[in-house]
Amino acid sequence: MVSSKNGNFTYSVPNGQIVFDPTKTCATTMFSGGQWITTVPVSGSDEMLLSAFGLQPTVDLKSATVTWMGTFSASAKGISINWKAGSAVYTGAANMTPANYNNVGVKPSHTNACLYNNSDHAGTPENEKKYLTGGAAGGGGSNFTGSWSATAGVKLCPAN
Repeated sequence: MVSSKNGNFTYSVPNGQIVFDPTKTCATTMFSGGQWITTVPVSGSDEMLLSAFGLQPTVDLKSATVTWMGTFSASAKGISINWKAGSAVYTGAANMTPANYNNVGVKPSHTNACLYNNSDHAGTPENEKKYLTGGAAGGGGSNFTGSWSATAGVKLCPAN
């Protein structure tokens, strides 16, 4: 949910899937079939993209607060995860729509990303960074994903 002086707004965030692949040496992500699919080496990373969302609002959301919610599952028993979310504001970023998500250059992980050898956080829209401005949980500058929420942990049950 996004709360601003202009009211509260609820948006559906695309589903996301993280695939741990023992044959991979670096992480990739793509938007396909209405969901994000991030493939990472088994060793993982300190941050991995689960989902990303862009919107072109009809009201000013620069001072908005954002609440993220999700449902998590795993295909194996005994999996526990910690997750956190961030939000940043980009102005003039025309590619931040589902039809163009693969053109945004979303960084799949903080380390070991195949295409982006930099220190940006997972979820940074690498091809849209020039449009970053302050707002939501970010101050602009080089805070491309906004400040992180508190970390939440959950033990997952296998999906049916």
